[in-house]
Amino acid sequence: MSTRRLQVLQLAVLAGATLPYLACGGDSSTGPGGSNENLVTTVTISPSSATIPIGGEAQFTATARDGSGSVVSATKTWLVLPPSVASVTMGGLVRGLEAGNANVTATVDGRIGSASLTVEAPPRHLRHRPS
Repeated sequence: MSTRRLQVLQLAVLAGATLPYLACGGDSSTGPGGSNENLVTTVTISPSSATIPIGGEAQFTATARDGSGSVVSATKTWLVLPPSVASVTMGGLVRGLEAGNANVTATVDGRIGSASLTVEAPPRHLRHRPS
């Protein structure tokens, strides 16, 4: 494999894309054997938005579907941006870290679904006051 092709493939993997057939010279519009079966076309995240307090948690789920609308079982990669607002586990459990707005995304076979997250500070009367 040429150095240039390897660099492009590494960038694609870092960007969350999976290109096994393109790297092998295959057709990206079909899956193994030229079939569209199990080819992910959409990723939907539920809930589409959530509001949690700092330290609070929300469970998100991602559903991948093929072109016919059938659910496809596939590995999901979760990400929260900006990461200073919240963290996310491999299972989609989000925890609020600081007040702000963030996007929660799940990537499946290069397709991305997203949801919005608001992390709120506790009301002033509940905030800790140093003595």
